[in-house]
Amino acid sequence: MISDQEHLREWEELIDAADKTNIPMQFIGRIFVYLEDNPEPETINITKLKQDHDLEHLENEVNNILKTRRVRALDFALDVDAVATAAQEHTEKILHKIK
Repeated sequence: MISDQEHLREWEELIDAADKTNIPMQFIGRIFVYLEDNPEPETINITKLKQDHDLEHLENEVNNILKTRRVRALDFALDVDAVATAAQEHTEKILHKIK
């Protein structure tokens, strides 16, 4: 049996290999916003903000930032724990139906 840490590392490797273009807010850990006038990204820590705000509120706030700032690029860091948990739950449901 693999450890929780090894399991999480395997998920991180899988997720890093995936194309991240359309990600549900619940799976985002951080958003890196690259502005036209600044070479360094501004970081929005979604994982931390999820503790105090619901996902709809966060989505609205991020959309507001994107509409009002001169954004040249975005990058995302996924919340690996949230992705792994959702995938595991979905897998268990599928396997339960197969039995």
